[in-house]
Amino acid sequence: MGVVPAAQLLFSLYAIGLGAAFAALHRSVGGEAARRSLAPAVALVAFVVWSPVAWMGFLPFLLATPAVVGSYAAFRRSLGEGAAGCRRVGAALAAVASALHPAAGLALGALVGLRAVAAFLPAGAAVETSRRVLRNASVFLAASLGPILLATLRGGHGGGGAFASFAVEAEWGDPIAKGAYVLLALVGTFPAPLKVAAAGALAAVAGAAALARSGTGSGGTEARARGRTSLEGAERRRDLLAAGAFLVVALAAPAAVKRPSDLAFLDYRLVTVAVTVLLAHVRLPRRPLVDGVTWAAAGVATAAWAFTFTGLRGEQRSVARLLSGLEPGHRLLALPIDPGSRYLDERNTATRYWPLWHTITNGGLTSSFWGRFSPHLPVGYREGEGFPSPHDWRPWEVTSAHLAFATHVLIAFPDDAEGEWALLLQELRARVSARARSVVCEDRLCLFTLREERPASPREDGS
Repeated sequence: MGVVPAAQLLFSLYAIGLGAAFAALHRSVGGEAARRSLAPAVALVAFVVWSPVAWMGFLPFLLATPAVVGSYAAFRRSLGEGAAGCRRVGAALAAVASALHPAAGLALGALVGLRAVAAFLPAGAAVETSRRVLRNASVFLAASLGPILLATLRGGHGGGGAFASFAVEAEWGDPIAKGAYVLLALVGTFPAPLKVAAAGALAAVAGAAALARSGTGSGGTEARARGRTSLEGAERRRDLLAAGAFLVVALAAPAAVKRPSDLAFLDYRLVTVAVTVLLAHVRLPRRPLVDGVTWAAAGVATAAWAFTFTGLRGEQRSVARLLSGLEPGHRLLALPIDPGSRYLDERNTATRYWPLWHTITNGGLTSSFWGRFSPHLPVGYREGEGFPSPHDWRPWEVTSAHLAFATHVLIAFPDDAEGEWALLLQELRARVSARARSVVCEDRLCLFTLREERPASPREDGS
């Protein structure tokens, strides 16, 4: 199996797994009413399945997300009568999530802890006994946080030595400004026009549900008083309280933690899980209007993803064509001056990794910072084999030494550049072209084949 089919299979399994976990959580927190609205409610997973976390290269955390949601669903069910089997399944999923990524274990541990605390709050008649809550919570907390603790004690997560001590070194962001992460988790990956369409589709679902509950919709008054007991109401308040508290914790979490583990965008990852969990708590009225609008909204999201994936596939093929003639011994210096895409949000720079196609298919060196720039990462250059290159986020700082090591240079130029920025790019292109013996361009991409520099003679170097 090739790299592309393997990636497609992996991401397909992730999408199926997240959908199944989302459905399980919806049923666990919603009771009989959730079972009646299961199909349209689960359709909402189309808005979160390809969140910005997927587009920022957080693959281990992305793959852990279905395990986090599924384990929390099992924990929630284990609090009911006759659900001992859920404890075993959920604990196994918790261990898998924590092993895939420590942030996933932290997310699940926080969810379980908050829901256990909520079980003892005076929100109505008690549903769970204190013994069952404490027993099950301790099992899930041990499964989700245990691997992180063990890694800390043995001095390394994944053998990288990232967990050197229990000391914490964190970077903090503005919790209020981070509120935009909630919207980003739902529609943040799309370009502006599709973002508006997806947000409008979600607003239409909310409006149809409100209309149905008000009694003015096509189905008449909502039958919420028909089957809702005081115990069910108290249980739902606890669920919503725990899910809402987790969102607050996620927004207040540090943006990055350097010690004991190097975790970037920690708050961003946690907010993605929090939004997914909250969305699974949505209980839609069963009305033809609501069902139709919900399925239509899911269709809008799916169509937007299809448009995005198709466009990105076209951009990737341009890169593949340009790099198809390179050989394993060629060294590709990637300068992603414009790492964006017409098919993604303007702040999304995932296409900066397109040049790695050379490494994946040809086996040659590429300068993108996929190496071990953080101690816990599993792949890095051999000692003394690093690729001299400017930082990926400052590619215009290329030097003669960088060009001397490379055999080829791939530059992604912006569609429009003005003023000093245009002059800087013009100077960069002239400097690379002066070293090139040929250049091939396609769309915004240009591949420069550099001349081999011969050593200077004594007369040439003035000695």
